[in-house]
Amino acid sequence: MNYQEGIVLSSMAIGNIYINYSLNYYKGLPHLTKALEVAQSLEDQQLVMRIYRQFAYLNFLLGAYDKALEFNMKALKIAEEEKLYEERSELYSYIGDLYMEMGDTAQGMEYYESVYKVESEHDYESADPTVLA
Repeated sequence: MNYQEGIVLSSMAIGNIYINYSLNYYKGLPHLTKALEVAQSLEDQQLVMRIYRQFAYLNFLLGAYDKALEFNMKALKIAEEEKLYEERSELYSYIGDLYMEMGDTAQGMEYYESVYKVESEHDYESADPTVLA
């Protein structure tokens, strides 16, 4: 791990602590922002995807479902480009959950069907039963 990667990972960890443990969402935001800036400068798409997922979760907790959806879609685009089927499956599930939370059952079901399709294509190799539930 180089210095810049260390900055990204430590910023993500600090942001995660503020968001998940101290429930101080707004203190976590600058750390995620810093992590994203550095990850983008490193052109590390998988790190960028992880940070987008954290931003999506933060926005979900804040009730900003549209922004959560936006960040999950950005993460999904990377997962598709990088051919990361496990992440695609999880993201389809998260996006389905968001649509269900927003009252759009039909759209939510489309994403849940995508989970099933991705997992069945890979013979449920690493399927987490909760993702399929």
